[in-house]
Amino acid sequence: MLTQLHLDRWADVLVRHATKVRPGNIVRINAQSAAEPLLEAVYRKVLEAGGHPVVNCRPDFLGEAFYELAEKLMTGSELHFQTPAGTDLKVDTAGMRWLSSPGRKNFPDGEVYSGPNLNAGNGGADGVVFFDNRCVYQGHAVRNARITMENGRATDVTAEEGEDFLIAMLDQDEGARRIGEVAFGTNRAISQPSGQILYDEKMGGSFHLAFGAGYPETGNVNKSALHWDLIASLTIGSLVTLDDQPFCVDGRFVDMPPEVTWI
Repeated sequence: MLTQLHLDRWADVLVRHATKVRPGNIVRINAQSAAEPLLEAVYRKVLEAGGHPVVNCRPDFLGEAFYELAEKLMTGSELHFQTPAGTDLKVDTAGMRWLSSPGRKNFPDGEVYSGPNLNAGNGGADGVVFFDNRCVYQGHAVRNARITMENGRATDVTAEEGEDFLIAMLDQDEGARRIGEVAFGTNRAISQPSGQILYDEKMGGSFHLAFGAGYPETGNVNKSALHWDLIASLTIGSLVTLDDQPFCVDGRFVDMPPEVTWI
C-alpha cells in the first residue's frame, strides 16, 4: 500500500523531473477519482514549484457508463459512417462482439472495438473511407488516405503521403485488404494527434479501421501479417448511424451521460 511518503516522492518525480514545472506554468492535471491521493500530492507539488494547477477529475462511474457503448453497439447490425472529409462507409457488425479498453493494457487508453462480419452480404464493408489523421507504421507515414471498399476488400487506394507504402502493405497477403477491426476512440483528454497509433486511436471524436488481422474474441477471424490502424476524425458535420438511427453526431455519442469536469 502506498504511504504518504511514497505519494510525495512520486509526485515530486512527476512535477520536478518528468514535467519540470517552473514558476508561472499553468499545469493541467487529469485524473479519475481512484487517483485522488496522488492527485492531491501532485497538486501540492505544483504549487510548491510555483505553478498554477488546474484539476480535471472525472468520476469512475462516468467512465463505466461511457464504456457501456459496447452494449449499445451489441444489438446493432450496421454502422454507417459519414464525414465532411468524404467518408461514406457501411460496416456490417451483425453478430459481432464489442469490447472496451478501459486502461488495463495501454496508457492512455479508451476505445470500444469490434470487427466487421466477414460473412455478411457486403463482405463486411462497402463504400469509401477517408483517413485524415497522419498515421505512422514501421517508420513510414501515411496521410490523407482514401480507400474504397467493395465486398469487404480495399480496391482503389490513394494517399497524399505514403501511397506506395500503403499499397505495398495492403498487398502483402490475402487478408491485408480486408478489415480486421472497427473502433471508436473515447478518450476526450486526447485532443490532438501525435502520429503514434496507440495514442491517436484512443482520441475522442474519432474512429479507426485496422486493415489485416482481426481479433477472434470479437468474432472477426481475418488472418494477415498486417494489423494497421488508420484513423479518421469525427468532426462537426459527421454522422454515424446504427441501423439507420443516429449514434454519433458531430463526434459526440447520442444519449450518453455528459462528461463532468471538476475544477
